[in-house]
Amino acid sequence: MVKKREEKKKIYKNKIIEAANEIFLKNGYKNTTIEQISKKAGVGIGTTYLYFKSKSELYRVTIEDKLNIKYAQKFFDVIDYNEKPSIEISKISFNIMNVFFQLDKNILKDYVYSFITSNIDDQDLMYSTFLNFDDNIKIGYKIVLERYAQKGKFKSSFDIILCSDIIFNIILNSFFKYIFLNNADIDKISKEINEHIVYILNPYEK
Repeated sequence: MVKKREEKKKIYKNKIIEAANEIFLKNGYKNTTIEQISKKAGVGIGTTYLYFKSKSELYRVTIEDKLNIKYAQKFFDVIDYNEKPSIEISKISFNIMNVFFQLDKNILKDYVYSFITSNIDDQDLMYSTFLNFDDNIKIGYKIVLERYAQKGKFKSSFDIILCSDIIFNIILNSFFKYIFLNNADIDKISKEINEHIVYILNPYEK
C-alpha cells in the first residue's frame, strides 16, 4: 500500500514537472501561472502546491532537470590521467557546455532575466541553482587538477585553486556568450574554450 502511494506521488510530481517545462517554454517565467501548469498536468492547484511551494521553486526544479545540475560531477568521472591535463580538461569543458548547447537558448535566457528581475525570495531559490552548479563544477575541476598534480603532471609552481577558478570562469563566460549573442557559433565557442584552457595549462605541464 505504501509503495503504491509513493509511486502515485512520483507520477503526479513528474506530470507537474513535464507540464511546467512545456508552459515555461511557451510563456516564459513571468507569464506562467501555477493554475496553467496544474491544468496542463491534469491536477488540482492544491496538488501542485503539495509538491512545490512556489512557482519559482518549480521553475528551479525544471532548470535543474534540464541542466543535470545534480549530476554535474559525472563529467569528471571519465578522466584519462595518462593523457595531458589540457587535453582532458578541454574534453570535460566541452561536455559541460554541450549540456547547454542541447537546450533551447530562450529557456536559459529567460531564466537569467527572471533571476535578475524576481523578488528576493525567488532570487534566493534561483541563485541556489547556480550556486549548486558552481560548486559541483569548481570542485570537479579542483579534484581533477589535484590528481594530475599528485601524478607529477604539473610543475611545482602550478596553482591548483587559481587555475580551477580561471577554467570555471571560462565556462561561465562561454555560457553567457552562448545565450546572449545572436547567432552564437557553437563550434567557435568550443574552439575558444579549448584554446583558453591549453593557453592556461600548457606552460605548467611536464
